[in-house]
Amino acid sequence: MLSMVSISAFAINKEPVDSLQLSIERALKEQQLGEIVVNGNVPVYKLTHEGVRINVSGTFLSQAGTADDVIRHIPGMYKVDNDKYNLFGNGEPVFYIDGRLVKDNAELSQLKSQDIAAITLITNPGAKYDASVVAVVQIKTVRRQGEGLSMDEKLVLRQSCNTGIDEQFSLNYRHKGVDVFGMFRFMKETNYDKSELNQVSDAGTLWQLKEKTNNTFDIHSIRANAGLNYVIDADNSLGVRYMWTHFPHKDERVNFSSAVMKDGQPYDNTQNTGRFEYYDKPTQELSAYYSGKVAGWSVDFNASWWHNNRSNDGFYQETNDEHSDRTLTIGSKSKSTLWATKLVLAHPLMGGNLSFGAEYTNTKREQVNTNPEGYIKSSNTTQRNYTVAPFVEYTHPLSFGSVSAGVRYEHNHDDYYDNGVLQNNESRTYNHFFPHLSLQTKMGQVSGTLSYGVSISRPSYRDLSEAVYYINQFTLQKGNCYLKPAIKNTLQAQAIWKRWTAKVRYSNTRDAIFYWMEPLQDNPAVSVMSRSNYHSLKAVNASISYAPNVGLWHPQLMVMMYKQWMTLQTTDGVQRMNKPLCGFQSANTFKFSKSLSAEMTLMLMSKGNENNVEKDNVTLHANASITKTFLNDCLSIRLAGYDLFYSQKRAVLRSEKVVLTNQNKHDSRYAELTLRYTYNQAKSKYKGTGAGAAERQRFS
Repeated sequence: MLSMVSISAFAINKEPVDSLQLSIERALKEQQLGEIVVNGNVPVYKLTHEGVRINVSGTFLSQAGTADDVIRHIPGMYKVDNDKYNLFGNGEPVFYIDGRLVKDNAELSQLKSQDIAAITLITNPGAKYDASVVAVVQIKTVRRQGEGLSMDEKLVLRQSCNTGIDEQFSLNYRHKGVDVFGMFRFMKETNYDKSELNQVSDAGTLWQLKEKTNNTFDIHSIRANAGLNYVIDADNSLGVRYMWTHFPHKDERVNFSSAVMKDGQPYDNTQNTGRFEYYDKPTQELSAYYSGKVAGWSVDFNASWWHNNRSNDGFYQETNDEHSDRTLTIGSKSKSTLWATKLVLAHPLMGGNLSFGAEYTNTKREQVNTNPEGYIKSSNTTQRNYTVAPFVEYTHPLSFGSVSAGVRYEHNHDDYYDNGVLQNNESRTYNHFFPHLSLQTKMGQVSGTLSYGVSISRPSYRDLSEAVYYINQFTLQKGNCYLKPAIKNTLQAQAIWKRWTAKVRYSNTRDAIFYWMEPLQDNPAVSVMSRSNYHSLKAVNASISYAPNVGLWHPQLMVMMYKQWMTLQTTDGVQRMNKPLCGFQSANTFKFSKSLSAEMTLMLMSKGNENNVEKDNVTLHANASITKTFLNDCLSIRLAGYDLFYSQKRAVLRSEKVVLTNQNKHDSRYAELTLRYTYNQAKSKYKGTGAGAAERQRFS
């Protein structure tokens, strides 16, 4: 359910309970990445035809704590919320551990940094990845031997304005080639979101809405998984994994007050309270894989099934000074299912390596929204999709480096049903080719890559649905079934020299997707927020980073810039959304001894434009932590503070006839105490890479 907090969507670094805030935040979060690697505490970088390889084992990064902590050190990468990351200039990356797709980023906080051998950052993914994947982080672990039972217990206590708890417990039993593993995680968190909104709509009559909101979210979540892995021999293994996620308690409280002006004169004052309770059934996922060699061919096969069933009930109680009071009761139910398979074959060919395969996904989403009072339209929609995606890729070494070329073809078909009736005009079929070319070379101490690729950004199922969501008396949200996918052409160059890295990236996005507001035709006093396509969005982002070594101090410093070219026609005339976003990031590790270390990270971001959003203030985000280990690193204690300066965000969303300004403050400053104990640690050897991950993200 979408509450008023969704309009607070300009909170740059917070993932909301619902999708509107999430999507607008993403308009301001894309950031690019430098790379870090240290050997003997000195940064070392290695470019491959895919991306930058970052050594962790044997460096100070191996003592950072967890994979989650190591990733925080990657320049341009920053954490959005508990388990979400963003990369400057790219967007949200996907993670792999030993070739296996990470489907719950909470797993990154379970993997100890000392068990990581290296990380490869891929900022222009090749043909074997789904065309909607914008960046990939490949984590390769240190091989651990040994049998028997191992366990890992982690307890995190958080204190902001409220107290939160996060407890994780993992077990692994290994005997010869068999691994049996499982994980249980419980989280309890309470967050708030405060914002001040100013919404101006000019549709002949000038409407102005000034609003203050104060919303709270109370969430309890349980995650668990279990699986079996069998290593047949050195070349062949197979396994199965079951994942289960449940929210036994999920509650949202809404409070806001509004002052409405009509043509500069007072029109009404409104007080609004609301509450939404969620009754989600557990989300389930079953996946299986085979990885091996058959007659000289490398074979990777993955299959996945995913099912989600959500529902919520809520109400709004509105009290108006000048007009009639009213009560709204709102219900929402959705059910989503995904089937996916992926097969990859590889074989040496003419001194290089040829790989090819195909991925297939089949999805169904049913959505029912109700409002008995009739203030918003009730709806019953079903969306079905299948995608077939064959691909081929070839890599060949050269005397001065290597070259890689590939292409992916995706046939995507969507059917849209309204009350069980197929809507031919709203149903779509797309056929796209996605070529990729990469050249990697080295001249003396300078190594570099030049790559070109085409990617796609598909609207979520919610963005495509015509269902209407209530935000307040003067603002609604709905999807756009005519929304087209965005196609991005990207040319990227990057280079490494000693401790310096530099990157330049140019992109041209056809039919770029962003939020758009316009007055309701039947009632111009009401503004409707939806999604829209922009014909062509050109942008350049660049970064340069430096990683010196100063005694016990190990900093990574980065300067970055994003600039776009965009022109909007508004009631105030032509608006040029071309102001660059500039940033500075500093990740600092202080290694006092083998068992004692501290960290300080800073990110400073300027004002600027991204899509049709203007970031209207300078922000400084700072985190700090200190870690002490005992018992030969089996026991660790970590004390950390996040968002120490309590950053606030102010942003402006511009449309043709509506301008929405938001200043947001949420529960982002908090202290965290982490206790962790590991016994006889042995990681699961599960190697499944998963299938259909990008399609599953469209259900959000």
